[in-house]
Amino acid sequence: MNIVYVEYEMPGPSRMPFSAAPNKDGYLWIPNFGIANKITRLDPKTGAMEDFPVPYVGTAAVHSAVEAPDGSVWLTEQGPNKLGKWDPKTQKITEYQAAYLPGKEGIESAGSKHTVRFDPHGNVWSTGYPLSRLDPETGKFTDFWGVADHTYGLEPDKDGNIWFTNPGTGQIGKVDWKTLKIKQWDVPTKDGYERRIELDSSGIVWFGEFQNGKIGRFDPKTEAFKEYDLPGGKDVFPYGVGIDADNNVWYSSYYMDVLGRLDPKTGKITEYPFPHSENTIRELFRDAQGRMWYGSPSNNRVGYFYLTGSSAAAAK
Repeated sequence: MNIVYVEYEMPGPSRMPFSAAPNKDGYLWIPNFGIANKITRLDPKTGAMEDFPVPYVGTAAVHSAVEAPDGSVWLTEQGPNKLGKWDPKTQKITEYQAAYLPGKEGIESAGSKHTVRFDPHGNVWSTGYPLSRLDPETGKFTDFWGVADHTYGLEPDKDGNIWFTNPGTGQIGKVDWKTLKIKQWDVPTKDGYERRIELDSSGIVWFGEFQNGKIGRFDPKTEAFKEYDLPGGKDVFPYGVGIDADNNVWYSSYYMDVLGRLDPKTGKITEYPFPHSENTIRELFRDAQGRMWYGSPSNNRVGYFYLTGSSAAAAK
C-alpha cells in the first residue's frame, strides 16, 4: 500500500511515549507516561533525543506535552494532578499543583490532568477531572466542576475558543475563552465515550466515538451532527484522531491495529496496516511538512507516516 512509516526508538526501556508533538523549530516533544517521569525532545533529522525530568517523585504519568507559542513546553502529570512548565532558558520544569475535591485527595476522579492546549492569551487549558484553565501569570486554576467534570480531548479553534469532549455526559463542548461561557451538545449516538477532537481548516469539528466505532462530525454554524460508521464497527475503538494537510480525517484503531483515513468529501474510509502487532496510539499531530506524528507506547517508539501521493510526500 502507499503508506510510508518512519520510526524512532526511545532511548530507554518502558518509556510509554504517548505522543510526539511538533514545535515551530521542527523538533518533537514526547510525554513519557508511567514511571519514566520525563519529557523528551527529539531531533528528527539526527534521531537524537534529550530527556528532561519532572521534579515529582512517584508516578507522574506524563500524559501530554505541547510547546506554547513562547517556546515553553507545558505538560500534564496525570498521577499527582499537576501541570508542568519546561523553561527553554533553564531547561528545568516547574510544577503547578491543582486542587482535589475536598476530602478526596489522590483520587483520579477528584482531580487529574490529561491533555494540554493554549488560548490566545497564553492561558493553559487541560482536560481530565475536570476541565480547567491555568493562568500562568498568577498560578491560579479555574476549574469547571459541575459542567465539565470528566473531559478528554481538547483543541482550540481559529478564534481561540476551546473545544473539548465530555465522555462523562456524552457531549462535545466549546468554551468561549474570553467569557468562559460553555455550550455543550449531545452526541447523537449514546455511550460512545468520545475521546479525541480536532478541527479542520473550515472549522468543522471531528471526534472519535471510542465505544461506538464511529467518527463524528459537527458543524458549529448549523449545529448539525453527522456520524460515519467505521469498518469493523464496535471492534474498532477509534482513539487518536488527526487532520492531514488535505483535510482527510485519520484515526487509530486501538484494538485492530490499523490506521484509517476518512475522506470527508466522499465518506470513503481506507484502512492501512500498522508496522507492529499493537499500536496503542493516543494522539496524532501534523507537522509543518504535513507528516502525521504518533507515539506507540506498547512499542516504545514514536514516528510519522504519510501517503506517497499526498501533500506530505510532495514536501519531502
